[in-house]
Amino acid sequence: MAKTTEENHKQTFRVPEKDPLGQAFPGIWINGFHFEPGKSYEVDPVTFESLNSILDGWMQESLRLLQRKVDLKALRQIFESRGYWAGLPEE
Repeated sequence: MAKTTEENHKQTFRVPEKDPLGQAFPGIWINGFHFEPGKSYEVDPVTFESLNSILDGWMQESLRLLQRKVDLKALRQIFESRGYWAGLPEE
């Protein structure tokens, strides 16, 4: 995904076209700039790290949807902390 160009210390960041679930990837917005799906961009190292961090978070959240085991205890705590009755089964 990354390629370093030695002469200008910029890194190539490629935005994926699809997420892990096969849905169209919406792109990434940073400071009003839209990094569009399926395109590559030459960016400075700080922006490159930011983009990678955002993309990693997005991919992890997408993959969580595929996991069969749900942390019921954590979900129950979230619901109860917000004043909702979770109605979740006991572990």
